[in-house]
Amino acid sequence: MDVATMADWAVSRTPEKLAVVEGNKRLTYREWGERVDRLARHLVRLGIGRGDRVACMLKNREEHATTFFAVQKLGAVATPFNFRVKRDGIVYHVNDSGAKALVFDDDVAEEVLVVRELMPGCEHYICVGKGRVEGVLPFEELMSEEVPPVEFPALSGDDPSVILYTSGTTGTPKGVLITHSASLARAYGLILNHGQRHMDGERAIGLMPLFHTVGLHTVLLGTVLLNGTYFPVERFSPVDVLDLIERERITYLFGTPTHFQMLLAEDLSARDLSSVRHALYAGALMPGRLARECSEKLTENFTLIYGNTETYNSLFMRNTHRRPGAAVCGVLHEARVVELGGTHEDVVAPGEEGELIVNVRSPESFREYWNKPEQTADKVREGWYYTGDSCLYEVKDGQPLFTITGRIDDLIISGGENIHPAEIENLLASHPGVSDVAVVGAPDLRWGEVVKAFVVRSDPSLTEKQLDNFFKESSLENYKRPRSYEFLSEIPRNPSGKILRAQLKEREGKRDLGEKVGS
Repeated sequence: MDVATMADWAVSRTPEKLAVVEGNKRLTYREWGERVDRLARHLVRLGIGRGDRVACMLKNREEHATTFFAVQKLGAVATPFNFRVKRDGIVYHVNDSGAKALVFDDDVAEEVLVVRELMPGCEHYICVGKGRVEGVLPFEELMSEEVPPVEFPALSGDDPSVILYTSGTTGTPKGVLITHSASLARAYGLILNHGQRHMDGERAIGLMPLFHTVGLHTVLLGTVLLNGTYFPVERFSPVDVLDLIERERITYLFGTPTHFQMLLAEDLSARDLSSVRHALYAGALMPGRLARECSEKLTENFTLIYGNTETYNSLFMRNTHRRPGAAVCGVLHEARVVELGGTHEDVVAPGEEGELIVNVRSPESFREYWNKPEQTADKVREGWYYTGDSCLYEVKDGQPLFTITGRIDDLIISGGENIHPAEIENLLASHPGVSDVAVVGAPDLRWGEVVKAFVVRSDPSLTEKQLDNFFKESSLENYKRPRSYEFLSEIPRNPSGKILRAQLKEREGKRDLGEKVGS
């Protein structure tokens, strides 16, 4: 099975059911299928075919979903990337993927055209939006032209479907090559883990970007597979999202902890959110307090999803508020926790921490990093993908449990003691005056590193001394206590919600350690 066939079959099952709703645009599966087919024929006319890469620099919108499925019909490879990147990023993604065409929003047209000469391999530029841009093809005018039928190639599950670029919290983003069969496995694997049902009237809101595997495979592909309705959201606004949930009776919501925190910060007392029956989060660790609040105010069926672009949904936990942070292995995965620097056979004992590794025989697993065989070999060894995430391995009532404790590279070593930022962040996030928090290691002559906390206040009167006292009253050891605090308006995060610690460390490196709040 390939992605294009899956979509065609979905159209045939419920042709008159709503497929995509965006504002006043309400397309049935038949109408949307016709748009996908027409765009695919236009791309063939432009000379784009099997194996060619089509880059997309688009927000979440109907045209992005349509472009993705049209590219699948050709046997070409969709290459979506972050629409927020600057000129160097545009050049990098287009040239690294070898894209033959670029589809982009009109609000970034100027940036694209400035660097056009630096992307000689890109032959076609297609602009989505109301305005006309000289030298590019307008998406809707293209779609309004009649094109004769063409015969699309017969595809197999082994054909490449999409190249997704890693979020790039550090270093250069890598293109993760995912096949058609892996794309489909990602959709149905998560459906099995989370407990959705086919033909159950799913109405899914598209908050997660379509250049991210969750936005693409979990929300878009999963919704089409279930013959649900997809509601793309271009820009996240808590009030607008809550209005949409009420107005359209949204049943399915996937976001980052930041999304949920901002939604719950609104006054929900007069809101009717009873239609929500599935809520999931991923991208970053979530404080237990927030998970419990989500289960109380949105739906008890609140699921933690752990994964990455390379191996996808390897861990999950339904009703995560009952056991915050812990997860079990996904239905299509095998995972282990091994000693740092060890092989796949060096499994830690229950109660110990190590590095989480995932068996790449999973049908959800990526094939390789695009044009980067050395980096592929570094991360995949003897059939196991080394995630770089530290993980606590436990066994409760005979059930293996995995709790992600942070990135190995983020580990703070203070006086020879290992400190996980997530443990401190979860504690500080439970303070009622804290809206968001991030922890890094700050250089210290005596201890090598000490803990530094960056805090976003929900209570403007909150002080460093109050936070220090709050920590001292907790059960965490004193060596983990932040020795300095800095208040920010927001914590830098990537689109999937992960903290950009490198930016905070760079910020910290430009100043002295700061005022000590205790010894």
